[in-house]
Amino acid sequence: MKSLAQVQDLFDKNSLMMILACIFVIIVSVTLYKILVAIINKSEAIKESKAGIGKKSKTYITFVKNMLRLFFIATTALLILQILGVNVSSILAGLGIVGVVAGLALQDWLKDMVRGSSILSDTYCSVGDIVKYGEMEGEVLLIGLMTTKIRELSTGYIFSIANRRIEEIALASDKLYITLPLPYEMNLHTSDSIISEVVKQAKQNKNIKKCEYLGVSELSDFAMQHLLEITCKPSNKGQAKRSVLQIFILEMEKRKIAIPYNKVAIVKHQ
Repeated sequence: MKSLAQVQDLFDKNSLMMILACIFVIIVSVTLYKILVAIINKSEAIKESKAGIGKKSKTYITFVKNMLRLFFIATTALLILQILGVNVSSILAGLGIVGVVAGLALQDWLKDMVRGSSILSDTYCSVGDIVKYGEMEGEVLLIGLMTTKIRELSTGYIFSIANRRIEEIALASDKLYITLPLPYEMNLHTSDSIISEVVKQAKQNKNIKKCEYLGVSELSDFAMQHLLEITCKPSNKGQAKRSVLQIFILEMEKRKIAIPYNKVAIVKHQ
């Protein structure tokens, strides 16, 4: 019979071998993952330098990277369990039963995964698109299996939205509508001159593709509202609006015309 010291020594050697094997598997897995990601990044850089990469291609590349990461994590975990003596085959066989139970408990999680995998084929939105979610407007940074990340344009905050709610996201339009208030007392020639100058200068702005005057949109209590239609990138809407309003204010100041505003009359009772 083996002595206690021999058994302990054999146990220590086996434990050491298992630990070294686990470390080896992790190193190989991480190395292979980094090599594959480097190849993807290099091919992406080459393609972008030659002809550029579209939004859809960027979305696919991001999605593939996420899938690779999950694949290597799962594979590495199973190999380590196998080295430690866990019967992986039994685990995989039992996943069918566990999957049914987990599916009932994790319906929302599964919906996120299914919706995330179908976003690409549906081309609902892509990385780089400007979208609107509720009152927020932002740029799509990442489309993952579980969530879609959006950076809000006005604040820079990054929001994570569950993929099962992706239908609530709307692609932002490239149209921007701005109303310019002009006083009722102004004659037609002056109002036409101001609006024409605003449209002319707006078209010279590099962030504005197109500017059109659509006519009077409303007769409000204090002014005639003249409507402009601006065409620009959704991400440039804020800058375009500020530029057009600045042009309008300067034109009004140049002609020494006060911009009309809503006035509230206060009557004092004796």
